[in-house]
Amino acid sequence: MSFFKAAIITFGLLFGAAGAIAAESTGVYYGKKEEGYWWYKDPKKVKPPPVVVPEEPKKPVEVDEPFSVKWIQKNFDRIKEEAIDNPDDKDKVRAYLYAVKIVMDKSQNFADSANDIAKMDPYLDASNYVPMSGIAGKQLLKLQQSAKKDILKVISEKAGFWFFFDTKCKFCGYQYDILQTFAGMHPDIRIRSITMDGKKFKGMGRVFPDEGRAKKIGLKLTPAIVLVAPPANFYVISHGMNTVSEIENKTIMAARIAKLIPEELVAQYEYHNKGLIKDKDFKDMDGKDVDMTDSKSWVKFLQDKIEGRL
Repeated sequence: MSFFKAAIITFGLLFGAAGAIAAESTGVYYGKKEEGYWWYKDPKKVKPPPVVVPEEPKKPVEVDEPFSVKWIQKNFDRIKEEAIDNPDDKDKVRAYLYAVKIVMDKSQNFADSANDIAKMDPYLDASNYVPMSGIAGKQLLKLQQSAKKDILKVISEKAGFWFFFDTKCKFCGYQYDILQTFAGMHPDIRIRSITMDGKKFKGMGRVFPDEGRAKKIGLKLTPAIVLVAPPANFYVISHGMNTVSEIENKTIMAARIAKLIPEELVAQYEYHNKGLIKDKDFKDMDGKDVDMTDSKSWVKFLQDKIEGRL
């Protein structure tokens, strides 16, 4: 072998070894050709830090005031059931009896306080405008009787009675006698007797045949009294026998509903309605400066309404 060829071989071996060493040290692809053309290594995966969910702050435990209404509502039934289920357990039975005493005593304390406040508040004390004792009570009854006569007088100018009867009905005869008494007390109210069977009781004046009136009005039985306000308004006052006082009161009620009598006359008769807060008052709050979160504000609103009806 010539010197020139030997030098070339030696140079090739040295160059190949140096390249292999360089490839190993640098990690280039060509140094790892035995692993394949498409081969690669995934980088090490780093685990994400755990997600820390903040704990919700614990709500403070509500503790009811001892022996308050809320405490009673939550515990009374339990105390009672434990006593009933364990009647031989004296402590449980005693606890229930004391729970009952708490309820009764708290009720009495509240009632006493409410009574004191009502007596000292002219808008809450009903006896100030509807007296019911002693001379004042008697005077009130006289005023009511006087207002009743005035109201029935007004009604007589606008309406009258139809009295439906049947001679086979025993109560019809009794009701006729009562109506005669009523007519003597209120002679201005006209009464027309209508027979259902074409007959009349002994001593009865003129009667009129039914001619379908009872069916048209919707009467179910006799005796029956109907308040008739021309031209075509009918108000059934009674089905069955009624006393004079009942006939008077029901007549006034029907006339009030039918608006046959002025409100001022009704107010004189229905004294129990003086100072009454009505549903329409609540609707009247619209546009008014009433703060429903302030008890003094809405109490003042109610006092003004009551004052207007005393």
